[in-house]
Amino acid sequence: MTCALRKNPRGLSSGVSRALGAVGLSLLATGLLASSSPAATIFDPAIAWKSIVTPHFRINFPQELEATAQLTAAYAEEAHSLLAPYLQSTPAQRTEVTLLDSEDTTNGFALPLPNNQIFIYLSSPPADQLMGRYDSWLRDLLIHEYTHVLHMEKTAGLPSLINQVFGRSYFPNMIQPIFLIEGLAVHTETRFSTGGRGRDTAYRMYLRQAALTGNLAGLDKASGYYTIDHPGGEIPYAYGMAFYRLLAERYGPDTPAKLAQAHATNPYFGLWGLDDELKSLTGKTLQAIWQDLHADLRQRAQDQRAETLARGPLTAVQPLTHTGMYHRHPRYLPDGSLAWAEWDGHSFAQVMAQKPGSDAPPQRLMGKSPFGSWDASRDGRWLYHARAWDDNRFTNFEDLFRFDTKNKKLERLSTRARLDMPAISPDGRW
Repeated sequence: MTCALRKNPRGLSSGVSRALGAVGLSLLATGLLASSSPAATIFDPAIAWKSIVTPHFRINFPQELEATAQLTAAYAEEAHSLLAPYLQSTPAQRTEVTLLDSEDTTNGFALPLPNNQIFIYLSSPPADQLMGRYDSWLRDLLIHEYTHVLHMEKTAGLPSLINQVFGRSYFPNMIQPIFLIEGLAVHTETRFSTGGRGRDTAYRMYLRQAALTGNLAGLDKASGYYTIDHPGGEIPYAYGMAFYRLLAERYGPDTPAKLAQAHATNPYFGLWGLDDELKSLTGKTLQAIWQDLHADLRQRAQDQRAETLARGPLTAVQPLTHTGMYHRHPRYLPDGSLAWAEWDGHSFAQVMAQKPGSDAPPQRLMGKSPFGSWDASRDGRWLYHARAWDDNRFTNFEDLFRFDTKNKKLERLSTRARLDMPAISPDGRW
């Protein structure tokens, strides 16, 4: 791979600069909400940007991240070599990849408007944020996001003619149901690695438990990013992964890619046509395949349950909470109370505590995300945790805080230290 290193003293490359004005319009495809008006201010103007140009990508990065950018360039070209033949898609232009280190979060998003672009936040994933096994989280993230680029940009027939006449404006795959967009990216990140969320035990658990309890999601719920039903925003990813797995297993390993190719010609703005495309590939409508998916998930769950029970009796468990969604990082307090961080999907996230055997409802100790561990001082007065805190309009770093349970006050213990997952030493001194 040949790379050219370029410095941009005035800011980002022209492609990314053009992209900023369209971020608000395009983020709907990735489930994020933004407006175009502040887009020009999302980057700190003090950043000195550089670029690495490869045959298919331009990697834009703050100059202190050059080593990471070189690795990104190699992973990106590898992703192209794997995905372009599989999806039968070759971008009309280089894809802009912009590396961001302004937030303590692991995430990325991809857009085809006004040009092909990928944005990646570079904080490595803690266990709470990124599920699944992975070879390299950056490699798998690039495979996932570049799948979006190739998938959403792909056009043929009338949509291709529209774009030739009016410019880059209509991408049928961009307005597919969201489980088809995210599911395909999860499918490829699994197919082209030894990890991926398609092998993830948490995703299997979500689907297995829903199947065994008769709560499998319908097409409507799987087509939305936001729901208060467990597992929330993971629903389109988990069910999309299972949907494409079913297509690949029953109708051939290239069927997921063929569906993307078929829908790339759709001129109806997503209002209809998906059933016809699926019938041409499988002989069945989307609803019929979804019923097959439910039957497949129920059978898989029952088989695994029977296999597990055949090994011997299971240890009986007793649920201690009943409000659903997320309950994480339980701790015993000095008075014997059990405390945990929870978010039930209906109220603010918080740390709750209850004495074992008590009939009294749990008591709220402090507000806190259910993600990220926390700890209590040995006398139980101070609760230590990390949380993101906006120091300025450009960064969102995590710092260490402690909450005084006696005076109900929150105290910040660090500034821009980028700390996470605090724990107190056994002797309580550190």
